[in-house]
This record gives sequence, structure tokens and C-alpha cells, in this order.
Amino acid sequence: MTARTSILLLLLLTGCAPTRHGEARLGAAITDARGTARPVRSDPTATLLLLGDIMLQGEAARKVDTQGASYPFALVSSAFSRYDRRFANLEVSITDRRNRWKKKKYTFRATPSQAQSLLHLKPDVLSLANNHMLDFGPGGLRDTLAWLKKHHIPGTGAGLNAATARTPAIIDLKGTRAVFLAYNERPPKAFFAAKKRPGTARLYEPQILHDIKKYKKKNNLVFVSLHWGVEHTDIPRRYQIRRARRLLAAGADAIIGHHPHRPQSIEIYRGKPILYSLGNLISGFANPLYRDNLAVVLHYRGTTFVKMEVFFLTGRMDKKGYRPSLITDKAALKRNVQRLKKISTIFRLSPLLMGDRAVITP
Repeated sequence: MTARTSILLLLLLTGCAPTRHGEARLGAAITDARGTARPVRSDPTATLLLLGDIMLQGEAARKVDTQGASYPFALVSSAFSRYDRRFANLEVSITDRRNRWKKKKYTFRATPSQAQSLLHLKPDVLSLANNHMLDFGPGGLRDTLAWLKKHHIPGTGAGLNAATARTPAIIDLKGTRAVFLAYNERPPKAFFAAKKRPGTARLYEPQILHDIKKYKKKNNLVFVSLHWGVEHTDIPRRYQIRRARRLLAAGADAIIGHHPHRPQSIEIYRGKPILYSLGNLISGFANPLYRDNLAVVLHYRGTTFVKMEVFFLTGRMDKKGYRPSLITDKAALKRNVQRLKKISTIFRLSPLLMGDRAVITP
């Protein structure tokens, strides 16, 4: 009997038979031909961490200047690194340019040196489809695209023309091809990309349905990020609910919402998640309208959605040094779960508090 045959027989007898991918399903370790124990990954699910708006400006940006690039995400980077992939909305252009869009009250940017803090967050994909990506003009967008390319961070939802703005970011999610599309609903209209104009991918439903049909395959996942809705509101508008459901019916696997700067309802529609708004990841504002934010982990086994874990992040970041932190206080966790359930009542959501997170199953 060969060494390999002996190992296989041992696995069968202990209930740890190899899967078709060559990994044991159960058990903490197996022994190789030399008698050395090696760990076995017992959980075949893939994890995708979804995060909110990155507004690395104002006080948050100044903290980078005074405290260093590791400062903004120091309280969460270790926890976030446990997941297979990370996605967020980059709501600043990365540029040294100072010629801002004069018709807007708020214009956001991070300098390239301040943006170094993103490398500590380690995002795998960023949405660029928002109403601040061209605050410093087409040149600011070009600078942003160049910075992301230099640091090998895929972005989607903005480009040098409409075609490139609608080009997805595609990554591997633990053996499954994951396609990310991103679109912006919010004005100014001058920020929308055109045939020969840089900008963001406009949230125009017929085009989104076309893109979903183009990229959705039987063995992949398609995630659609939408920058939409009304700021500082808790519940999505009726048109958003109808639209999100149509996009899932067309083949999208999840809807990821941004823009309101506070969390909104969560819905599971036909076994697929809709996150109407995640709120902020980081903000340099001290805004009394802010609420605690969401960090959501989607679990997949292949292309099958298994469950969702919802973590809560402190909303008033001005009280935490203008950086995100995970909420662990039991009373605060309970309040957040109750609030999430309340604003998701119309969808009959039943989040279950388990330790430091809420768990939602389809």
C-alpha cells in the first residue's frame, strides 16, 4: 500500500474524505506522507466584505498628515483583513489639483500622500460611481485612475468615456469569478460620462440591465453598486425597491447601495441581498445627523448565497478621532440590531444578534 493510499484510507475512516478540489471537508489537520500534520481549511465558503463611503477629507485627511498613513483604519484593518475580499465606495478623487467644481457646496479630494492610507485598508475593488468623483474636474478623475492603477486596485463606475465607465472590475472570489458594476444616480449631470467625455457611469436602468445580461454567467457572481437615494434617510424610496428587485430578477446577485451617509433597510429578495445603503466607512465631518454604520460580510458557497453578517461601526467618528471603529458594547449592539430591524420592517427582516454581529440568512 502506498503512502498516498494510506492517507486516503485514513481520511475515509475519519469522515474527512477529500472534496473534488482535493481538500478535506472536516477536521483540524491531516497527516502527509512524512507524518507531518498540516492544517485543513474546513470552511469552503467565500467571504466578501462590503463597506460604505470613503470620505477621506477634512479632519480625516488632516489626521493622515499628522498621524501617518496607518492611522485612519488602524482600529479596523486587522478585523477586515480576515475576509477574502473587500469592496467600498471611494467618494473622493485622489489628486493634488486645486481647481474645484465651483457650482458645488462640498467638494472632496485626498492627496496622493493621504490616499496611502487606503493601502492599509487593502480594498480589492472600489466603486468610483458617485457625485464627488469629478469634484476636481476630469483631470482629478484621471489622477485617481492613475493612482489606482499604480497600486493595483481595480475601480469601476467611472472612466475616460461612457464605455470605460461601464467596464466592470472582475476579481477572483475564492475560485468564483466576481463581477462588479457601479452606477451613479446623483447630480450634477455634467459628471456623467459620455461617448467622448470622462465621468461616472450614469444610473440608467436599461443600460444596467444590458450590462447584467452581458456579464452574468451560470458560474459567476455579479454585484451591482448603486449611488442613489436621499441623504440622511433611513428607508429607501419605492422606486429604489422596485428597481433593485428588477436588477436581481435580471441576474444580479446582490445590490450594494451608497450615498445617504447613514444605513438604510436590508432586504433579502428571492434569496439575494439588497443593501439599500451601508452608510459611511470614514468621514471627516462631525455631523449630528450621522448614525452608526454597517460593514456587511456576504458568505457564498460557489455562487450560492449562504448568509450575511452585519457588523456595526461608530457613526460619530469625530468622537473616535475621525476614524472607523467596530462597536462591541452589548447595549449599543442591541440598539443597532433593533434599529436595523425597525427600518427593515417592510421587508420582514429578522436579524439575529450573535456576539458582536447580526446574522441574516436567506
